[in-house]
Amino acid sequence: MESNDIIRRAEDLARRCDRAGDVAVSGFLSPAEQYGIYSWAQRFPPECKIVFDGGRPECERKAAFFLPCYLEEDEFSVEDRIRAVKVT
Repeated sequence: MESNDIIRRAEDLARRCDRAGDVAVSGFLSPAEQYGIYSWAQRFPPECKIVFDGGRPECERKAAFFLPCYLEEDEFSVEDRIRAVKVT
């Protein structure tokens, strides 16, 4: 996915999070894609918070979780969003 597509998707997820007042999540992102979203959020801060998590600390690919303003990062549990991943 091109970086402009990644940013447009992030903007869409941020709007959805803000409108619905619920967590919105991207697919798993490469480190470059994560950096693109992080850089965008630094320049144009959305109303929601963004947390990157892959389910385990050693995961390179991570999803971007857009948290509504009432939900603090330490209250968010990625286990509620990522149920199971089986790698063979």
